Amino acid sequence: MNCIGKRLEHFIAMALSLCLMAATAACSSTPAPEKSTATGTAARGSVAIFTPADGVTFSEHTPLNKWTKLTPEVQNALTATEGFQKDSISTTTSDTLDTQSRAVQDYVVGHVTSQSSSSSSASTTFKPSQETIIIAPVATKDNAIRQYGDFVDQQVTWNESTTDSSTSSSSPSASASDSSSPSPIQSRATGDDNVEAVTQRAAGERLVAALRLAKSSGMHVIVVSNPIQGFTPELFVKMATAREIGIVQAKQLVSKLALNSTSSENPKHIEVMIPVSREADDDTDTDSAGNLFAREAFAGIWSVLGKYYRDGRATSPSNTLTASSTDSSWSNVVFDARKASSAQTALASRLGKTADGQDVPVAINGILAMNDFVASGVTTELKKLGYTGSSSDINPQISISGIVGNITGKQDIQKEKAPDPKRAPRQSSEDDSNSSATAGEKTSTAWPIITGYGSYIDNIPSIVDGMQWMTAIEDRKSLATDIAHATALLNADKGIKSLPSIAQDTIEGTKVLTLSREQLIVSASNLKSILLDKDYITPAEAGL
Repeated sequence: MNCIGKRLEHFIAMALSLCLMAATAACSSTPAPEKSTATGTAARGSVAIFTPADGVTFSEHTPLNKWTKLTPEVQNALTATEGFQKDSISTTTSDTLDTQSRAVQDYVVGHVTSQSSSSSSASTTFKPSQETIIIAPVATKDNAIRQYGDFVDQQVTWNESTTDSSTSSSSPSASASDSSSPSPIQSRATGDDNVEAVTQRAAGERLVAALRLAKSSGMHVIVVSNPIQGFTPELFVKMATAREIGIVQAKQLVSKLALNSTSSENPKHIEVMIPVSREADDDTDTDSAGNLFAREAFAGIWSVLGKYYRDGRATSPSNTLTASSTDSSWSNVVFDARKASSAQTALASRLGKTADGQDVPVAINGILAMNDFVASGVTTELKKLGYTGSSSDINPQISISGIVGNITGKQDIQKEKAPDPKRAPRQSSEDDSNSSATAGEKTSTAWPIITGYGSYIDNIPSIVDGMQWMTAIEDRKSLATDIAHATALLNADKGIKSLPSIAQDTIEGTKVLTLSREQLIVSASNLKSILLDKDYITPAEAGL
């Protein structure tokens, strides 16, 4: 035993000597810089990501604006670019705001408690200032709003006056005194509507209380897409609004139809189609979520196209929009989109007859279809009605025959369209005897320009072959990189104001740092550089 004891003492002495030598060497050498890789030794802190579950219910139509795409891209940017450890990043998806608020509450309370506990392990617990919560709140979207994808800006609100004696005790103590006015759809106070309103309020106030606790304890909070009533984050990531989606498509029509050089004597014929999801009893509920979205979308459209209708350079074959139309005319262009065939039915009723009632398609130059789900139905119905050609026939900025060459990296053939005459061609006497339609209402089966939004994968071939002119998506990959970089800066107690994609905006009367990227407008001419080169889709998904 004595021999063994001496050997043990000798071993301990050698170990201590080695440790002392290592410590001395470390002190005398220059410290290594922090590595910005996933294998770096520097602790970047932790990140908790909370997003809604996949909200798109159309299995055969898949938009690129999806939480299931953005979340892994943020995770990858955090680890590969910003040096976060994989096990320091957690993700949670929730179907409802109620479920999500409970998950956030459990996370925040758990972390605050662990910080105050003396038994916490220093090797596994970060300081609150090294923790960031990234949350995309679950917003109530109807079926028509879901057609735009997951990223559409929808404010999360509730009615603060909603009460229920059986559930009021479950509401958090935090108030939302600085909140905006609640949505009228959440103000109903009878039956199932009241139960839903009570649940929404309890969930909203629980979420706000948890996020405020997180901020007060030193954590950082980034809110994505949907503003939360009564809560101001350190950073808000802005996604497309209904108004912006309408504006993007309206501007495309102005450009591609050359409306600025068009005359009222030879106008362009444009139809605006905005989908809504109307239940049997809500036709008059103009304050429902779907109708509010439609109103905002039309306000954006009309801010661009209104002047052309007013001076006669644009007309509506169905007469749903006229020179006397205003922002309140939004209800004239909406259609019930609960069924996949709804867009086809709506378009057939608008274009299936001439002005004097003949069962012949009328001339149409452009259709603003709002999203790719609607655009798909529009292209299907146009073929049934006998329209032929492609979008490039109206304004052939590109050569459809050269699109595949462009996608494979070859030079595309560019060509310009001869300008339209200021006056429409006069009808012959024979034409006049067969139809009372004016020259501007002459029948035509020429294919119109069709706009959309969402970049549905199954619609990309329609853009390649010229059936649909354009679509648009969020700059998802750039946003993921920006979110990860902002998170790293926040966890390092560094400022984010200087980042080029961040500006200051006002939300609910409060100034908030806002991160945003311009929408990516996709057409056949840039499909390769935007969607293929950036790995949004594969050539096979583009129909190649």
